[in-house]
Amino acid sequence: QNTKINSIKEKDQFILVPRKKQLLHRISEAMSNSEKTIKVITSWKRHLQAQRIYKKALNKALLKNVKIQVLVTEKPKHVPLPNYVKSFHDHPNTEVVVFEAPSKVIEIIIDDKEVFLITDPSADLAEAPALWSNNTSLIEALKTCFDVIF
Repeated sequence: QNTKINSIKEKDQFILVPRKKQLLHRISEAMSNSEKTIKVITSWKRHLQAQRIYKKALNKALLKNVKIQVLVTEKPKHVPLPNYVKSFHDHPNTEVVVFEAPSKVIEIIIDDKEVFLITDPSADLAEAPALWSNNTSLIEALKTCFDVIF
């Protein structure tokens, strides 16, 4: 039985994905390949950036009926929703909640199977590396925190 535990743990990975194109590509690919859910905690600034950068990946996920939940922090008051974001917010498979608090973490959970944790929540999307993991304990902890806030 000890061998079984070791083989499961060996499959768990923690990878630091460098910033710039490699990170954007990995996140885009994960979103495009999602099958059930995408859960995101992000700042307003990054949410707007993501709508441009990941537009194709998000649309591909939505075409597969993937449910996308976004928790947006730090949204300025009385700021109108840009037109390029409105269709995403209005889609029946998306749910966006604004949480008025400083953004201390940026996370993306794909299908409850993999997670990206951005290391610098105040940087632009391409400017901070991210920790990627498929560790079920880490994913479950982050998912639980997400669900409690959402």
